This record gives sequence, C-alpha cells and structure tokens, in this order.
Amino acid sequence: PTWLGMVFVVSFSSCLDVAAISMDMGEALDVNNELTTVGISNLVSGLAGGFTGSYIFSQTIFTYRTGCRSRWIGILVAFTFIAVVISTVNFLEVTPLFFLGSTLVFIGFDLIFEWVVEVRHKVIFR
Repeated sequence: PTWLGMVFVVSFSSCLDVAAISMDMGEALDVNNELTTVGISNLVSGLAGGFTGSYIFSQTIFTYRTGCRSRWIGILVAFTFIAVVISTVNFLEVTPLFFLGSTLVFIGFDLIFEWVVEVRHKVIFR
C-alpha cells in the first residue's frame, strides 16, 4: 500500500539527510537520536493530519556554516512558514522575476565553484 511506501521513502531520506549533514559538519551525529526526533515528529504530524517530513538539509547546513548555534533560527523559520501559509498574498506574484533569476544564477555559480574549484585537490590528473 501507499503508506508502506511512504514509510520507506521517509525513513531512507531521513537516514541520507543525517549522513549528509554529518559529512558536511565533519563530526559524528547521534544518528539514533536524530532519527528518533524525525520519527516522533512524523508520528505527531500524521496523527494531526499533517504531512511527513525530514530535515531541511540546506537550512541546516546554511545555519551551521554561518555559525548560528541558537534554536531561534528554527522558531523563526516556523513562524515565517506559518505567516506565508495564512497570508492572502501570492508571494510569487509580487516577487520580481530578476530576484528569482539571480537566486538561481547564484546557486548555479556556487555549485560550479564547489564542484570544479573546491574539488581540485581531490582529483588526480594524469
């Protein structure tokens, strides 16, 4: 059934998220604790009629790299999400297209820099 597939996908993706975050941070995480947290939150969300979820990988890495060690960032993200959901404004209509385009270009340049420039010392040229 569908729910069995969802359990498998969310479990697998949560394991990958924890491993990727741990690799990027360069330190070991308590995998059991992290997966228990995701499992309990998914159980509560399911009982309340919500969606399954996992870590916001990009937000976690961004917060770690900027040096923010406060839990307030999670609260700020949650309140921002709630404000966007209950708002009657369609943010994609009022956001200038150049902002969205420049964001995509910035992400593209960042990926190219990371994949080409930062990986040079790991690649062996013959």
